[in-house]
Amino acid sequence: MKLLLFVLLLTIGLGQSGHAQSIPEGATGIDLQTSTADSSLYRAVQGFLETQDYVIEDADEARYTLATERREEMNNVRIRVLVTVDNGIAHFTAEGRVLVGDTSPEEPFVYKGDTKAGFMVLNRLVDLFAKSFDLATIEYDVP
Repeated sequence: MKLLLFVLLLTIGLGQSGHAQSIPEGATGIDLQTSTADSSLYRAVQGFLETQDYVIEDADEARYTLATERREEMNNVRIRVLVTVDNGIAHFTAEGRVLVGDTSPEEPFVYKGDTKAGFMVLNRLVDLFAKSFDLATIEYDVP
């Protein structure tokens, strides 16, 4: 039941943002492109993640990179968000586990197989952040 509710909320959220592009199978990251200066975009990403109750574990303002601490999300997803800002683009990736208590090593979330639910959590987060920009575009990284 929780999974159904999560998928329904995710679908509703994506439809409201004007986010017409569907997630391609095998996507490994999400790029949010803006016209914002890197320093401002970096601070916006950091502030946004903190308002979403993510704790910043590692931040390098000189290189515009940051990583959050691991956090439990809906549907037993344990996620760590990684962001790099360059040329007005915030590049988001995530790693973690999908099952609580899973003893396998954490792995990058990819939109396929067992890590699809983790990638959907990242997608929801980026989509929510994108709403704070007038002309931001979202593109998925596919190897």
